[in-house]
Amino acid sequence: MKIAARWLAALASRRRRRRTLQAGGGEAELGYWLGVPFWGKGLATEASRELVRYGFTELGLSAIWACYYEGNERSRQVMERLGMAYQRSAECDVPLLGERRVEHCMRLSRDAWAAAC
Repeated sequence: MKIAARWLAALASRRRRRRTLQAGGGEAELGYWLGVPFWGKGLATEASRELVRYGFTELGLSAIWACYYEGNERSRQVMERLGMAYQRSAECDVPLLGERRVEHCMRLSRDAWAAAC
C-alpha cells in the first residue's frame, strides 16, 4: 500500500472518530508534518496529491489552501508541485513556539486542478 493511501486511510479514520475534518464554504486547508528522517523522499508530495484528489472528487471541495512559514522552502515546493498559487503573506503568532513568523498562503481551485490533470 502506498504511503499516501495509508495516510489517507488514517485521516479518514480520524474523521469518522472525531469529525474534525470539516470544510467551510467549500474550501479546506491541507496541512502536513514529517519528521526529519523522512524529508526529501517525496512523501509529502505523494500524500498531498492524493488528499487533493480526494478533496475535489470525493468531498466536492471548490478549493484547497495551505500555508508555510518563511524559510520553509520544501513546503513551498510541495505546494507548487500540487499546482497551488500564491495568495497572501502575513505575520502571525505561533503559540507552540512562543514566537511570531511570516506565513505564506497558497491556494488551488478545483477548476485549476482539473485543467492540470
